[in-house]
Amino acid sequence: MNKVTEFSSPFGNMFIAFNELGIAGSALTQTASLNRFCKEIKDFTGADCEEVSSLPERLEEALTLWSEEHDDSGLIFDFANSTSFQQNVWNACLTIPFGSTVSYGELAALIKNPKAARAVGSALGVNPFLILIPCHRVIGSDGNLGGYAGGVDLKSFLLEVEGVK
Repeated sequence: MNKVTEFSSPFGNMFIAFNELGIAGSALTQTASLNRFCKEIKDFTGADCEEVSSLPERLEEALTLWSEEHDDSGLIFDFANSTSFQQNVWNACLTIPFGSTVSYGELAALIKNPKAARAVGSALGVNPFLILIPCHRVIGSDGNLGGYAGGVDLKSFLLEVEGVK
């Protein structure tokens, strides 16, 4: 069973789904209803959602550190239903500093698979941990924003909040 609650972030209120393994998914409340978010989490994890009023203390502390100091080192994700390639891509995204961007090709090189830029894009496109795993920081080599699961307007907004021009 996944539990879901809201968390206030610099990007807006977020739904956070979590279970005993870690964070199972995240989304901005402005872009997803609770029902839609829970359906996506069930599709990803195979487990239903139960709405709760608060986060466990450890997770609250980790998310606060992420929110206030851009430090994601305390975040623990439930990657159980993802491929090793997706995990490599998502973990590499976590190394992109706040306010910075890299290209799809640079991210592919970072995971030691330099010809996999398109596959990197595919892995980012199914990232259920939007914003927490900052796939919005990955752009085209020509500076084009590329795609984003939450839409290009949201990607542009997130980068703007981070101070990326």
